[in-house]
Amino acid sequence: MDLLRGVLGDEKLNYLGYSYGTFLGATYAKLHPDRVGRLVLDGAIDPSIPGIDVGTTQAVGFESALRAYMADCLGGSGCPFSGTVDEAMTDLGALLASVDVRPLENGDGRMLGADSLMTGIIAALYSQDNWIYLTMALEDALAGDPSMAFILADFYNGREDGYYLDNSTEAFRAYNCVDYPEENDPAAEAAAMAKIRELAPTIAPTGRVLRCARCGRIRRPGPARRSTPRHRPHPRDRHDERPGHALRVVGGAGRATRRGRAHHTRWRGAHRLQQGQLLRRRRRRGLLRRRPRPRGRPALRVTPPTAHGACGP
Repeated sequence: MDLLRGVLGDEKLNYLGYSYGTFLGATYAKLHPDRVGRLVLDGAIDPSIPGIDVGTTQAVGFESALRAYMADCLGGSGCPFSGTVDEAMTDLGALLASVDVRPLENGDGRMLGADSLMTGIIAALYSQDNWIYLTMALEDALAGDPSMAFILADFYNGREDGYYLDNSTEAFRAYNCVDYPEENDPAAEAAAMAKIRELAPTIAPTGRVLRCARCGRIRRPGPARRSTPRHRPHPRDRHDERPGHALRVVGGAGRATRRGRAHHTRWRGAHRLQQGQLLRRRRRRGLLRRRPRPRGRPALRVTPPTAHGACGP
């Protein structure tokens, strides 16, 4: 953010941040208080509170927004629910439990379960202008048609025509787990879930606190490792450097030795990568060749994001 300010030639940073953007704005103001100009933080997040508290507060907030929607729906015409707000919320909970046991099949073959339906509900709760679409989605779901609910869920997940436009869902989990300290306190997690069940009973069955340990964390480079298991080269390979392994170099010129081809060490390759040096594979004739993938080995597949990801709500 400060780099952008400098590139634009501004002495002060004028910034408008929503939701997570308020976290970034507050962090920038703490790091560079003398460079802050006009700063607007809408829907501010407190950077000082633990991540587990953020997830709990968000679940309670969605429950409150859902009750506000239900009150508006019951006060108008064409609402698929009836009775009081509490009765309507109970009926909605029954719908979520029903599709969780027996998902609804969409026209494209996807199955709408409780997680996907809740994702569609949450997507419509961010703005009162979207409540009409939420009414349509719930009315259709009660009739056995999940198409409108999937439209809302796809909008939330950035999915169009069967493809995800970016990896923002995965990125969101990743940088949240880096922003907040890792918490491995089962008692605190149990207390958070108990609070969610008490204050957000409709959200609770599909809500989860942030679990960063299951997603992996960014690891900093550790001490150099100077030995790795031996790798038997393929008979058809004629590379001076084994594909997929770093190069062991000797001498000032960094020349690879044929005698040490089976003893490649990763520590030297990691050092070269940190220094911004290019790692290449060379053949005896100086030509670069990609090894064909053996038959039967599956190609790399990208798993699309689920309704709430693997790490939490």
